[in-house]
Amino acid sequence: MKNKLINFIQRYNVDDMVKAVSVTSKDKTLSTKFISDDNQVMGQVNEYGIDIDEGTICIRDTDQLLRMLHILNDDINIDLIGEADQYTSLALSDGNIKVNFLLCDPSIIVHKEARFSDPGMIFHLTSAFCNNFVKAYSALIDNEFFTIEPDGQENVKVIVGPHKRNGQVQMNVTLTTPVDSMDDFLMDSVKMRSGVFKDIIIANKDFEQGVVHVIESHAIKISFHKPDGFSSQYYLPAVQQDEND
Repeated sequence: MKNKLINFIQRYNVDDMVKAVSVTSKDKTLSTKFISDDNQVMGQVNEYGIDIDEGTICIRDTDQLLRMLHILNDDINIDLIGEADQYTSLALSDGNIKVNFLLCDPSIIVHKEARFSDPGMIFHLTSAFCNNFVKAYSALIDNEFFTIEPDGQENVKVIVGPHKRNGQVQMNVTLTTPVDSMDDFLMDSVKMRSGVFKDIIIANKDFEQGVVHVIESHAIKISFHKPDGFSSQYYLPAVQQDEND
């Protein structure tokens, strides 16, 4: 139970980018829609097989909750204190240690829906591709951004690191993977933040199905799924291209 709860938290937390969320517990499933304070990532995560009381759980300080969970052993009991429409605290115990985590008022949680047009390009993620992206990110010093660029009609290039400056090739790592579908109009490259993408990959490393939807030049949607385990979706806005890119 502890590991599943931590996995759920890390999937929406995206390496501490998302701190406050409203979580719904229903039918042995935890669900939340979230947005980071800087609007760099938003999305939804569902974690299946967590059997706790049903209702709304409003978390203001996710980092504090994770620190408290890490001091407990793997086999824990979870009790929600208060009423289902507004629990006041989360009681966690492993038989030897008991912690009480205070929940917040639902009114302080920001809600925002992601609405984008249909994707212009779709490609699947594999474990090998994700591992290579993380290794490429770690290998580079200048790794703030990556670029998604069509490579004909059958493949897409994911360029980790700076793409081009003043028309000159820069120090970077290029990964190539097959495209599932691509509209003819999608010819421009899309620039994204590497660190956010890397953190999302790591948080969903046990996925069985992964897909990237490139939504014209505006954003990408990343979806992960593991049957009977979890499903997650993330929307990342594109970074404005420099004139010299």
